[in-house]
Amino acid sequence: MAISRIARQAQVALWAYFFLGGGAYAFWAVHIPEYEQKFGLSHSQISLIMMLFGVGAFGAMQVVGPLIDKVGSRTYTWLGGATLGLATISAGLATNVPWLCASVLAFGFFIGAMDVSMNAHCVEVENMFGRPIFTLFHAYWSIGGLVCAYLGSLTLGAGWKAPQTLVLYGIVITVVSLVARSFLLPNSPSHTTTDKAEAKAHAADNKRFLPYVYLLGALATASAIGEGASIDWSPLHLRNVLDASESTAAYGVFAVSLTMAGMRLIGDKIVERFDRLTVIRWGAAISGSGYLIALLSNNIPQSLIGWGIAGIGVSAIIPQFFALAGNVGNPSHQGRNMAKVVGMVYMGLLIGPPAIGLLTTFIDLQYALLTGAVLFGFVVVGMPFATRMQNKLAKESH
Repeated sequence: MAISRIARQAQVALWAYFFLGGGAYAFWAVHIPEYEQKFGLSHSQISLIMMLFGVGAFGAMQVVGPLIDKVGSRTYTWLGGATLGLATISAGLATNVPWLCASVLAFGFFIGAMDVSMNAHCVEVENMFGRPIFTLFHAYWSIGGLVCAYLGSLTLGAGWKAPQTLVLYGIVITVVSLVARSFLLPNSPSHTTTDKAEAKAHAADNKRFLPYVYLLGALATASAIGEGASIDWSPLHLRNVLDASESTAAYGVFAVSLTMAGMRLIGDKIVERFDRLTVIRWGAAISGSGYLIALLSNNIPQSLIGWGIAGIGVSAIIPQFFALAGNVGNPSHQGRNMAKVVGMVYMGLLIGPPAIGLLTTFIDLQYALLTGAVLFGFVVVGMPFATRMQNKLAKESH
């Protein structure tokens, strides 16, 4: 099948937006200790500020989802990116806590708006390709995070502070977002009717898909909590449980992140060979196994292998949930359906790591992290139900 030049240009443009989004989050994360010291914040206070990021992102997805259906995904992809750049600049220039809080809230809102929009745009581009290409988009988010985390460590080592690095990267985000918009597909709104009766009929038709959408969201959220916990808590597991040095413990993050990014580069080939639901189920099984290997091992190398296996398994899970959500339901509500799933995933990524931390006040960290393995087990068990619901809806549609 010949792929048009327009589709390939849109694909490359989306790679840029994904890279920018992953990079923005990484640059913000490496400066968190600086903000703690600059404003005299405790770990709990900075955690509360980070919650504003999740609140903003979740709110944006619920606002932008219906707008995607009415206007199209192109507009909110580039607009979300351009305004994310401005929010990044604002965070870099913050001179007091209220300013920082407002910037983080805006940062979350605009990255959330861009995220749901560009994933909806991915569905359109993938349909033009006629084969799975969704996982590769998410690989660029991971690559952006890895590259910018490394650049952030270099700039910090060179004495640069947030006002320099975040402002500079914010300008890059805004400029690239404005340039890349020319290569996105034209807006293709799915909800174009102005007839109230017809709109009500579309909404009523979409209701029969909602149980499936919320099941996808629940399973995706469980996966997101497991993913977030493996990245955030693997270094502490290596440090506190296996007595690794601080420098060695940091390899926990790289074990998960590098294997995740690497597998996302080839994940679409696996999806093409099997199918999205199968990839999710086996990915969850592999991730759960990785958790068990990491947590039950009594030496550092074996634990790192386990965390790497967890990264391999989880690499393709979230992209497949997003792709499924973007192709389900009444066409006039696909943006809203995707926003529900993406929003639930963001809440999982936000709530999961602190929830693990809360558990550690009652049980040892090693046992608290077993929650990740349990959640991936929940995904393995839940996927057959999702498969049956998908098949039933497909028969009803025909």
